[in-house]
Amino acid sequence: MADLKTISFARLVEFDDLAMKELGDAAILQGFLYLDLQGSQFGRILMDVDECVETALKFYKMPLEEKLNYDIDKLGIHKIDGYKPEGRNAGIEKGKQDGFEAYLVRAHLILRGDMTAEPIQFSRDGICNTFVDEDQTPLPGPFDEQRGLFERLMYDLHGVGTCVLRALSLVLGFSTERSLESSHRHNRLSTSALGVLRYPKLWAESRTLGHAAHTDVGSLTLLFCSEPGLQILDPDTERWMYIKPKHGHAIVNVGDSLRFLSNLRLRSCLHRVVPPADGELVDRVSCAYFLRPELDAMLTDDTNESWRSVDWHDRKYTRFRAPMEKQRQDSVLTGKAGFVGSWSSATKSAIET
Repeated sequence: MADLKTISFARLVEFDDLAMKELGDAAILQGFLYLDLQGSQFGRILMDVDECVETALKFYKMPLEEKLNYDIDKLGIHKIDGYKPEGRNAGIEKGKQDGFEAYLVRAHLILRGDMTAEPIQFSRDGICNTFVDEDQTPLPGPFDEQRGLFERLMYDLHGVGTCVLRALSLVLGFSTERSLESSHRHNRLSTSALGVLRYPKLWAESRTLGHAAHTDVGSLTLLFCSEPGLQILDPDTERWMYIKPKHGHAIVNVGDSLRFLSNLRLRSCLHRVVPPADGELVDRVSCAYFLRPELDAMLTDDTNESWRSVDWHDRKYTRFRAPMEKQRQDSVLTGKAGFVGSWSSATKSAIET
């Protein structure tokens, strides 16, 4: 099992020195950490995540042809609205496609000025402002009935993520003008989204399998999951390690965009989803908030090439759709040219090519 640092969010909000140091160490050395959200102030987030998952499961029980009315590839070019069916991307094992379905709700289309619930406030200056957009995104029945739930949860998780960014800015010694949170303002459009992912059959014999190895495209991912299967590539040993889910905690990881915004000081860590070590798993479900920079935020990658945030996002997502051999040709998906981090059902291990 991966040995991740656990950071108390209640202490981080108060800019506790030890919590700040542990956050910085985790983001720089591993790129993954547990964020403890237990406590009365943040308990609503955990309850809302559970209700969000229950809502998504109602949608996933709908016939495939109905779910495809909300096809993510037809609702926009950025792949942040709608339904992705199982098997559309390359999978974790050679010759197989991915083994998960997902529904994503774009943040700026649902976070509007007419929010009915008061967002959790994390600091005196009120980081939870409003997105303003003239349109309502089309949502399937179960999601549309719970629009207020998704609205509230995205407000709160965006606030949590912004607090983490603010703390990292202080740890890295960034000025106010170039702070990390200044590229993630609530009143600017971004590709941030909330997603619920379902793996119907996470076992070796399934015709579709897992989630290919990748680094995340955005800044921070806040993941909630009660079942195993997530692995990270340990940056020191180059071995794949399982991450154990922890009740009341989000698994938080740094993405490419935040690595670029930090002048490559933070680590965007490779991860994937594979069958658990002790056998097979049915209906693995996770809920994730993908916090991403504003569309026009400028990023400088590992090769010193500049990108608009939205252009890096689109480039990355073309690699998810590409065959494994195409993915191997550059470093966009995994950060390592020639490396795709495959999993073998024969050896239940990584193929280090």
